[in-house]
Amino acid sequence: MALQLNLVLLVLLAALLHAGWNAVVKAAGDRFLSFTAIRGTGTVLGLLVLAFTPLPAPESWPYLLASVAIHNFYYVVLLQAYRFGDLSHVYPLARGIAPLTVAMLAAVFAGEVPHTE
Repeated sequence: MALQLNLVLLVLLAALLHAGWNAVVKAAGDRFLSFTAIRGTGTVLGLLVLAFTPLPAPESWPYLLASVAIHNFYYVVLLQAYRFGDLSHVYPLARGIAPLTVAMLAAVFAGEVPHTE
């Protein structure tokens, strides 16, 4: 399967933006205010996209609400970690824990075990 350049560039842009907002939050004098501004901007942009897309199916709403709750918990923990740790330590740990947690929960609750082919 060949890589599509536009998709590779989108993934790289997403990584750059993600690392960028983490650096801004870590360096800011008022981290909570900076983080709120960043998340608020993302929320407004997401709401604008809703004008051009259909709403998700009602069956997906509990999962969407759970995702919002989990992400907000993650953001609170991340802000606390930035109070005590350096960006070069906190950021890689925060980014690495999420996929590991998803893999473990998928194995326990869905029977999905990662394997190599």
